[in-house]
Formats: sequence, structure tokens, C-alpha cells
Amino acid sequence: MFLALLSFGGLAAASVLSAIAKGQAGVLVGYLGIGCLFVALAGFILGVFSLREPDILYFQPVFGVTVNGILLLALVSLYLTGMMV
Repeated sequence: MFLALLSFGGLAAASVLSAIAKGQAGVLVGYLGIGCLFVALAGFILGVFSLREPDILYFQPVFGVTVNGILLLALVSLYLTGMMV
């Protein structure tokens, strides 16, 4: 869950920085986006593994897997869109 919130915060920061620079933010914002992609991937994998644990509360793992999955889809689609342009 923490990794999902961290990745979402990084994506929001990268989006704001890119909007302030009117789309010309540079390589550092791109690195921030790729970093968010890897954090979301790690969070998704760890969330799936934590769902296999017995006797746990399922809110945090389900929240983390859901948000990280959505972020993964969004970041991969954004990356692929950037490759096509």
C-alpha cells in the first residue's frame, strides 16, 4: 500500500512538473516516471505475494494490488505513447 501511494505521488509530481514546463520538462522527469513504474511493479508483485499469507487483513494488500495495477497500466501506456510520438 505504501509503494502504491509513493508511486502515485511520484507520478503526480512528474505530471505537475511537466505541466509547469509546458511539456518540455526534460530527462529528470522521465527518470522520475520510470522510477515510478518500477516502484509500482515492485508494489504489485509484493502485494500479490502478501495475498497468499494466511490470517491477514486483506484491505492493505487488495488496495496495493489494485492501485499498483492501475498505475502500471497507466505508466506503461504513457511510456508506449511516448515511444510512438
